[in-house]
Amino acid sequence: MSRRLVPLALLVLAASACGGGASSEPAGDDGGPRATTDSSDSNEIRLTRLESLKLVHWATSFRDCMIGRGVSLGPLETTPTHITMSLPDSATAADMAPDVTACGTQLGDPPRRSSLQLRPDESKIYLYLPKRCLLDEKVAAAS
Repeated sequence: MSRRLVPLALLVLAASACGGGASSEPAGDDGGPRATTDSSDSNEIRLTRLESLKLVHWATSFRDCMIGRGVSLGPLETTPTHITMSLPDSATAADMAPDVTACGTQLGDPPRRSSLQLRPDESKIYLYLPKRCLLDEKVAAAS
């Protein structure tokens, strides 16, 4: 995959998970609107128990897929707002993009309204629920 296609492949994964034609407002476990009390500048919402279980299940399957493709990811690390997996020390976006895209496609993309981000500058892959989708609506609609 060329370096030029790497951002596009990652954008497709993010667009399919972030938009999906659904409201960009976070919803609670019952599907209704969620009251977000976090006043920080973070775009991550605090996960409910059900959301955590769904994301951990998907992240475990994603990690297993990546390991099956020969990528040594660290164990899942969970916080109240996100799940991370450590990347190998030598990982670059260009190296990781084909495997991230293949595993995301194989698993049916991340859970609804979630965002999977490859952050090689932090040596991590993040999975979280954004407070709002930051993709340009025209770009998200085109994917």
